[in-house]
Amino acid sequence: MIGVFNNQATDLRSMTETDINADSNPDDETFAHSDFRIGTEFYTEAGLWRCTDIGTRTIVAVKIKDGYPSPEHHPPFSDAVEMVFDEYDFDGLYRRPMKD
Repeated sequence: MIGVFNNQATDLRSMTETDINADSNPDDETFAHSDFRIGTEFYTEAGLWRCTDIGTRTIVAVKIKDGYPSPEHHPPFSDAVEMVFDEYDFDGLYRRPMKD
């Protein structure tokens, strides 16, 4: 079963633990480039992020702070931090929050 929320108005997808690419290891806590979709949420040591764009070897994500931006907000984000993550960063992108 794939746990996907599809918002027709924004065409965003949120990935749950069961929505894992067939090529990836379900026991692996980190992401591969092929695991990302627009709207995929993930964690770094800095907190929660949401994927806003996917490149050939990169993804762009916006930092979620106090629920902003929510899936209903559309780019451009006037006061949200957006960052590019490349293939060397993917080992630091996690499916669950970092444990202290």
